[in-house]
Amino acid sequence: MRRWEELLPRAVNRELLPLKVHFFLYLAAQACVFSYLAVIGRQNGINAATTAIIFSLTPLAAVLLKPVCGFIVDRTQNVTAVILVLQLAAVASHGAVFFSPTISAPDLRGNFQCPQGYFTVAQTDTHRSAHCHGATYPIQCELLCTVRTIEASVESVAGATFRLGNSSTACASLKPKGWTGEPFNVSCTLECPCEANASDYASSAPFWMYTVSVVVALTLRTTLAAHHSGCTPYRSLSLLPSLPRCSPSPTRLCAKCSRTT
Repeated sequence: MRRWEELLPRAVNRELLPLKVHFFLYLAAQACVFSYLAVIGRQNGINAATTAIIFSLTPLAAVLLKPVCGFIVDRTQNVTAVILVLQLAAVASHGAVFFSPTISAPDLRGNFQCPQGYFTVAQTDTHRSAHCHGATYPIQCELLCTVRTIEASVESVAGATFRLGNSSTACASLKPKGWTGEPFNVSCTLECPCEANASDYASSAPFWMYTVSVVVALTLRTTLAAHHSGCTPYRSLSLLPSLPRCSPSPTRLCAKCSRTT
């Protein structure tokens, strides 16, 4: 029975084939999750400008991490352990990104006016109403009042005033006993899934969890790609014992490096 290596064309480098297959599977796995990292940040309540700043930090971190990993490999001469540690750290950091909690905007306290259907934010929370400025309307919120909690659809926001689209239903649920049709106010708290302001990020644990995880994940991604494709002493890899030891020159391909014993 013919060996599987004999079935390959002569143009295929059999010594580098395991490395190429591993590199192909590695990039395929990265492609499945890379495009979702920014989407998760937006879903967590981080605005687009801050997300762009976070992703701009990863090349700088990768520049610092690559020589550090190269120094560790040169000192230990154990590429297998370094790559396995980097891959496990990459898996953990990607998992932290996908399970990072949402950065919720603070709740708004104020008065709900019926039958007009306006929710006016209290003066102490007026600065918080800016969270929902520029959002895509309608916003599905919850109106937590002393009587009951109802679903509220915010149609627009003007300053510290929120206009509800389902005001008639909300007012019918909150009307007091013996109501004769005159206007009334109800003290409520409005919870909306609006984006948090950039000033709130510094004190937000979910924001730092997402930021650190994304930077670590993307930095490890580029570092592992360099270790997989560059001229690294793969002779110490137990899975690839037949690969040639590479020259330190980065301009030479591993296939052309001289074999050393």
